[in-house]
Amino acid sequence: MAKKSGKVSKQDLIALLRTDNYSSAQRLGTQVMGTLKSIVQGNDANLIAKATYVAGLINDDRSVDVIELAAKSRTPAVRVAAALAATHLSAERAEPILMRLLKSKDVGIRKVALNAASGAMTEKVRLQVQQVHKLESNQHLKSLASTALKASANR
Repeated sequence: MAKKSGKVSKQDLIALLRTDNYSSAQRLGTQVMGTLKSIVQGNDANLIAKATYVAGLINDDRSVDVIELAAKSRTPAVRVAAALAATHLSAERAEPILMRLLKSKDVGIRKVALNAASGAMTEKVRLQVQQVHKLESNQHLKSLASTALKASANR
């Protein structure tokens, strides 16, 4: 892997992402957070989703910035990746991401966000999940919200 002044090149990181080599990309650590953010600001939805997931695996304060960018995407697959990435963050780091995604108009996005929220949630996320449970017309999502609330109560 070509390095420039101790840093991994963007092309090398992209190559790892294209081959789904998430563990190697994760091992690069915080030094690639700027590059991941740059990729997420691009227009290749598949690559953006992969970069978002790796940012979650790295689980650094800067991961939140990268994942929040993805959570604002118009592309559902990228927002799903943001919700999945949030599962690797602490509840506090995941909070702003989950708050956005739990309010999505897309049922699939809300589903993945509810699953992510069940792992760990802050009080703010808990209140939002309670709102989903109370107001959701989709019975499957209502059930997921109930499951998430029960899971968090048992922690």
